[in-house]
Amino acid sequence: VTPKIIIDDQEVAYCRSVKNLGLTIDCTLTWKEQVQLSVNIVFASLAQAKRNMGCMPLAIRKKLVQAIIMPTLEYCLSVMTNISAENMNTLQKAQNACIGFIFKTRRDEHITPYFIELNWLKLRDRQRIAILNLIWKTVKFKNPAYLYEMLSFAEEERKRMLRSDNNCLRVHVHRTKMYDRSFCVVATRIFNEYGLQKTLHKATNQFVKKTSCENYAKKLLLRPHPTAMY
Repeated sequence: VTPKIIIDDQEVAYCRSVKNLGLTIDCTLTWKEQVQLSVNIVFASLAQAKRNMGCMPLAIRKKLVQAIIMPTLEYCLSVMTNISAENMNTLQKAQNACIGFIFKTRRDEHITPYFIELNWLKLRDRQRIAILNLIWKTVKFKNPAYLYEMLSFAEEERKRMLRSDNNCLRVHVHRTKMYDRSFCVVATRIFNEYGLQKTLHKATNQFVKKTSCENYAKKLLLRPHPTAMY
């Protein structure tokens, strides 16, 4: 029997999914509903844009996708650290459709060369950069508190947070695959792998601007990862 939840003498009903700040969270944290909603919005936007595609040059189509459609696909990617390969593939197909719209490609045409031409990252890499930026800000400013409090630091790191080249976060001891793919664990590994402790002295706008640059992001993601200490 499912226990009742009572708050201020009012029973709170169970829901299969809830929406908070535009993010749909289902009861099993699969993100399937959020993914489907995002994809539907993307394809609806593309269908509407295609009506006027004949009078839009390539540069305008690119700006349209960047300004209106990509934010929908990228929304809250840093939260969905445990997203399945199937759901990520669904999102990636939507991004591929955006590339097809920009270059008017055929359905059977390979689009990897167009990603290279645009100098764009695919969504899995964009997600990694989003997590990287969020964990960097969380450690640097100790905010938001609810995320910072979940992190575990080496004892020496606590004493010389911004001055040491060796400080790093530690992964909490865990036994489940679900926890292994949680933000706390995934973000901690990214922080350690890319040596972000060495960049905490940088100004926020300088760091974010640099990681937002597609060329720099590609170099960062392709760089051999130093051994992470957990």
